[in-house]
Amino acid sequence: MRASIHFKSGTSVIAGAVAVLMAVPQMAHAQSAAAPADDAEAAEIVVTGSSIRGIPPVGSALIEVSRVDIEATGATTVQDVLATIPQLQTFNTAPRPDPRPGQGPQSAGPNLRGLGAQQTLSLINGHRLVPIGTLQNLADPAIVAPAALARIEVVADGASSVYGSDAIAGVVNVITRTDIDGGEISASYGEGERFSTANVDAVLGKRWADGFIMGSASYTWANNINGRQLDFFNSDRRAVGGANNLNRNCANPTLRTGNTNFAFPALLPGTLNECDNGRLADVYPEQTRANFLVAARQALSDTVEIFGDASYTRSTSDWLFGPGTPGAFTINNTNPFFRPIPGNTATSYTVTTSLEGITGRDVLPQQQRATAYNIFLGFDVDLPGEFKLTATGLAGESYVRFNADQFDPAAVTRAAAGTTLATALDPFGGRTSIAVLDQINNSELIQDGRQTLYEGQVKIDGALFSLPGGQVKVAVGGVARKETFNGQNSTGEINAAVPASLGLAGGDRTIYSAYGELFIPLFSDANGMPGLRRLDLSVSGRYDRYSDFGGTFNPKFGANWSPVDGLTLRGSYGTSFHAPQLADLFGPDSRATFSPNLTGITAPANMQNIPSISLAGSNIRLDPETAKTYSFGVDVAPASVPGLRLSGTYYNIDFRNQVGFPIFALIQTDPGYQQFVYRNPSAALVRQLVGDLRTLNFTTDNIPAVAQVLDLRRVNLSQILTQGIDFTASYRFSTSFGTINTSVTGNHTLSYKTRTTSVAPQFDQLATGGIPTNPWGVRGVADVLTTRGHRLTVAANWSSGYRNAYVTNTGLNAVESVSSFLTIDMRASIKIANSSFPSGTNIEFNVDNLLNQDPPEVRSGNGIGRGNLLGRVFTIGLRQRF
Repeated sequence: MRASIHFKSGTSVIAGAVAVLMAVPQMAHAQSAAAPADDAEAAEIVVTGSSIRGIPPVGSALIEVSRVDIEATGATTVQDVLATIPQLQTFNTAPRPDPRPGQGPQSAGPNLRGLGAQQTLSLINGHRLVPIGTLQNLADPAIVAPAALARIEVVADGASSVYGSDAIAGVVNVITRTDIDGGEISASYGEGERFSTANVDAVLGKRWADGFIMGSASYTWANNINGRQLDFFNSDRRAVGGANNLNRNCANPTLRTGNTNFAFPALLPGTLNECDNGRLADVYPEQTRANFLVAARQALSDTVEIFGDASYTRSTSDWLFGPGTPGAFTINNTNPFFRPIPGNTATSYTVTTSLEGITGRDVLPQQQRATAYNIFLGFDVDLPGEFKLTATGLAGESYVRFNADQFDPAAVTRAAAGTTLATALDPFGGRTSIAVLDQINNSELIQDGRQTLYEGQVKIDGALFSLPGGQVKVAVGGVARKETFNGQNSTGEINAAVPASLGLAGGDRTIYSAYGELFIPLFSDANGMPGLRRLDLSVSGRYDRYSDFGGTFNPKFGANWSPVDGLTLRGSYGTSFHAPQLADLFGPDSRATFSPNLTGITAPANMQNIPSISLAGSNIRLDPETAKTYSFGVDVAPASVPGLRLSGTYYNIDFRNQVGFPIFALIQTDPGYQQFVYRNPSAALVRQLVGDLRTLNFTTDNIPAVAQVLDLRRVNLSQILTQGIDFTASYRFSTSFGTINTSVTGNHTLSYKTRTTSVAPQFDQLATGGIPTNPWGVRGVADVLTTRGHRLTVAANWSSGYRNAYVTNTGLNAVESVSSFLTIDMRASIKIANSSFPSGTNIEFNVDNLLNQDPPEVRSGNGIGRGNLLGRVFTIGLRQRF
């Protein structure tokens, strides 16, 4: 049988192959690497984590979310599907975009093992995606609608030997459908106490003898959730033993003269106005997303096929933020609205306020618009001796714009110094002129980011020769890739034709790569013996040459051993790397700031409140992040219990040179950060350190006398040492009324240790708090598909309790135990067998978070621990197949 399901690049996965689901035993959510299937069609499939057709990643577990699983979730976005995988940081949460400006697209990137979204490689149909963002490079797999998904494959193991950069923690591969011969249209609406969502999608396809075409379109909307809607949102944690985290820039101002505060309106000495501005802001944005995708394959002859896909996405994210700037300004008695402080002779004072009382605006809107397209084309040519040549090309471009209303600090400063009723600012509210208010309100911050990706690959793979255990197979190939990044920070009047540029930066890189992979089956069914029923070995390696930081070679070794039928032991070892992001090298946020009295840091008395210059932003001198990973696992599929699958994997990751920022508050006292502190520098040294950075409050022609320069730019800092266990158990069986699938999958983090720099002490985050993922994450599913086409799915998602670091109400550092978080989801699909309805009609009902569980309470921040903020949501939908 000739292969007809091709969607793969030379080092990637062949997309969409539904045949994989028939070629290997189906397991809910997790499937371990197994021996390749023997049928010809499965032998043509390239699985995630391998470059050789028909060979799953030897030694590494392959986690799979099948089409059956995807439908059972009722998810309306890929992010919702990924939130059901315990190995990802978004497990048992409602994934949301980063609220900080320019941090990326609407969705949250997959984050394996808590190592970071940038350290997890996202693919669609086995090929890369153009990244999105102005201050980071984040590939967004949510550009595919769930209706177009065949499955999602995850290799939670280092994979740089196959894919190159970004695969330190592993690979998430989103694979589109090839099985559609007809169409499917669905619509749904969900409503909860504080959350609403709507989704419409359609997928159409046509198959013929030597090809297929599939197209999909979707539109998703979700409303915002404001802090005022959450009863458990409270930044004053003193009642439970935590600190007071309330804001001091409030609608009612606080006046300060000398070392004494006076809270308006009483203006009593030693008083402060405090407020919870976080409750005014959105904790979840209003979001919309439109996705379009087309995929096709066509055989041109008996030996040549062409294939490809193209996608386009447009997303929006709208947040409301509480006003937080300018924070403080000075008023003196020449301002006509100056109000003397009773019993105080001060002729000027500092005013701290949110400007809400002055402008009447308690929230400021910000909006992010992102678009991206990717075009992927390739062809396969059958060569003599069972070899195949695969050549592919990829082109993509993304653009994101972030707009945030803000109060114009220059207008505030001018108005604070005003001397007439028409030009002055009234700090107590109500009397500032409309003209002055218009000037203050008419300002916005803008960030733009444009990125491109071009890639070409050539691969040859096939069988070298035969051993008694089977064919020795090989893949070799080469890749050429070009990446570009351009970002800009601007500010000015709202909708200004030409905003004032605060920073403009950009860069590009070219990468040339060569790779190879060898699969050696020493024992198989053909020559197996007791204790050696199967033994497979794999060796792969990849050399990448970067135009901006040189070359790197990364190997990987894997082995699968089956001593008896139904039992497989496996192991792998490899190295991985992550090239510095172009946004980290050339970010438009780079700047040097002069502060006459720098505060907010922990420092010796003689180094506090002193003239300082702080450097921040990108850093052209970054080095690659690197990792060493190894894993051991066992898979059990007993013939005596058909449908039962058990799997467990131990993993160990040593991740070094992580790109990060020195912690501002600790830069003076942490020994690991002393290399970034320059005390009593000369003007020449200051000029050298500042270089060509954008300067604020000073110029390089007039260097101010400073006591220190603090280098807070991105640097290679942290080391992360983590180990844990992945596990799964699934059982599938048939009854007189249908098929029942049950499964339990999970991840247990055994340790997560970090150090800020190579010379800093090591911290056990499990014990001291701050771990980026829960120690345990477990999902259990019971899925019943009846003979009449009805379906009922119940899923339980459990995140264990964890340790959380906080500051007590007496100012001491402490660690608390946080409660676990359990949600239960239910989904029912009813197939309508009524002549009044068209054939293929299903009515679907979902209840997410059935028990309406709120996230656990913590003593830090605003009191909200890790969990789902959406609450219970009821969804009804209609699906029509034809």
